[in-house]
Amino acid sequence: MLRSRLTAVAAAAGDGRLQEAAWMAYELDTEVTEAQGPEHLDTVHIREVRAHLAYLAGDHVTALGWYLHTARLRATIQGPAHPDTEAATRRVYSLWRTVPDADAPALGVELLGAVTDIHGPDAAVARRTRRRLDALATASRARGLT
Repeated sequence: MLRSRLTAVAAAAGDGRLQEAAWMAYELDTEVTEAQGPEHLDTVHIREVRAHLAYLAGDHVTALGWYLHTARLRATIQGPAHPDTEAATRRVYSLWRTVPDADAPALGVELLGAVTDIHGPDAAVARRTRRRLDALATASRARGLT
């Protein structure tokens, strides 16, 4: 059932019907969470779909929020060192790099907190996030925006 419903969501998104796809994903998320619980890989998967749909719609803030949420869920369910958890944190970092500079600092602080919680302060993704945040702060000061 999950696979066929996700296929329908993907078809709607592929046809450019992003609002319909987002609604279908919301309904599926509600049903899966009720049936499986919030800490189940099916729940994580549908929420990653919701994150991707938000990204496709250009809503980077919502997409980043969903991806952070699912990375934390994966860390809880699968552990921080699991390849899927590591891939999830790489995805959220990569998405954050595409966010406009005006939104990036606040979202980066949230990202840094999540990756530090999951992987520790010395993890590569945490170090890259701090470097990017420092670069954004330097650029902001140079423009006189601090």
